[in-house]
Parts: sequence; C-alpha cells; structure tokens
Amino acid sequence: MGISWLIIFTCLLFLSSCETESVPLDFCADPLGADNNTYQNGNVFCYKESFNGCFTIELTTTKTVIRAVNFAGKELAMIIDIGVVKCLSEVKIKPASGYVYSLNALLGHGYVIKLPDGTYGRFFIDSWLKSNTNVVVEINITRQYSF
Repeated sequence: MGISWLIIFTCLLFLSSCETESVPLDFCADPLGADNNTYQNGNVFCYKESFNGCFTIELTTTKTVIRAVNFAGKELAMIIDIGVVKCLSEVKIKPASGYVYSLNALLGHGYVIKLPDGTYGRFFIDSWLKSNTNVVVEINITRQYSF
C-alpha cells in the first residue's frame, strides 16, 4: 500500500510541475495585393510608369544594384534600404529621409520606394540564384504598390 501511494504522489507531483510552452510562430505572410517576380540582369520593374516609378536590376560580378530608371526626363523615384526582414509584411515604415537613386541590394532586406507623386511602394528580396562562379544571376522580389 505504501508503494502505490508513492507512485500516485510522484505522478501528481510530475503532472503539477508541467508548464505549457508556446511555440514561437516563425511564419510571416505577405500582404494582400503583393506579387512575386523573378528578375535577371537588365530587367526593369515598375510601380508607376507614368511617374518614373521604375527600377532596373544590374547584376555584376561584385554587386547587385537596383537603380532608378529615367523616362522622358521626369523626376526619378527613390529607394531606401529598411534592413533585414523576414517578409514584405515586416516593411512597415516610410522613412522621411535617406532615399537614394540606386543602392547595392542585399538578400533578406526590405526596401521602400518613394515615387515623385508622393506615393510609396515596398519590396523584399526573398531569394536569389547564384551561378557556379558565385555571381547573382536572378533575384526574386516580393513587392507591393501602394503602401
């Protein structure tokens, strides 16, 4: 009889010492209206063509550059690197300053586009493909306009 009470007591002690643990969610969904495209060297992607809202991809042996494209001498769109994010939904801010016409793009970073008409777009470099010589040959971008 003493052993059965000891077993019951041990079981109750074990059950009362358990704690529910939350599993951190590592899921990041893209916002509604976002699209995902693959770009290669020389490709152009646009947010708003009539407002010079286009950018070109320049893939070289040393850099991966995203540069504003000038059509018909109009004012150019500008870009800013927001830093490392998990997905496009984490690009949440529209900085007031610090925008440039071109920058070296980085994998896993989010970017905000400021168009000349005062509207904004955003994108995220979610992956890229490298050649056997370790040169980026394709960039996969998730983007959204407007935001």
